[in-house]
Parts: sequence; C-alpha cells; structure tokens
Amino acid sequence: MFSAPKIEEITGAQLMERLNESPRPFILDVRTPAEFRQGHIFGAVLIPVTELMSRMAEVPKHQEVITVCHSGNRSTIAARHLQHAGYRVKNLQHGMARWPGPKAQGD
Repeated sequence: MFSAPKIEEITGAQLMERLNESPRPFILDVRTPAEFRQGHIFGAVLIPVTELMSRMAEVPKHQEVITVCHSGNRSTIAARHLQHAGYRVKNLQHGMARWPGPKAQGD
C-alpha cells in the first residue's frame, strides 16, 4: 500500500512569528463551537471538522492554511482533506493544548 503525503507541522512559536508577517496565513480552527468560544487564536476562522467538506469554498486557496484543533488529531484530518484538494497546508503541532500565545474569547 502507499502512504499519504506527510502533513507538515508548525510549532506554536513558529506560528506566533508567522502571524506578524505578511502575508499572514489563514488560521482554520476545526474544533467545536464550544471549544472555540473557550479560546482561539486571534483571527482564526471556525469550520468544525465535521463541516469542512461542505464548506471548503470558505477556505482561500491563495493563502497558506494552518489547521488547528485541541491536540492536533482533528486538524491533521482536516489538513489531509485540504492537501488532497490542492491547498498549501500545515498543522499546528500539539494544537491549542500547547498554544503559547494569547487567546481570543467568544465568537
């Protein structure tokens, strides 16, 4: 059998640096709305992983996409779907569980 291409990961520290650069990556949070309200990366867009396939048009193809979840599992699944569809994508290593930066609250 063949294996799927590896999803590249980005550390929290690397992502914090990238958020201050131009162009800024598109941050795709694939957690549940309740998890998102508890705290998310500033500027992140919420599309739960269960809705991603029907909402892929909301993810810009011209920008690098960083997928985010709590621990990195759901976001890896999302990243695979996006990569297969031709997006440039990286996964946030260890997810929000180890996010070192500030968190926005609410919707």
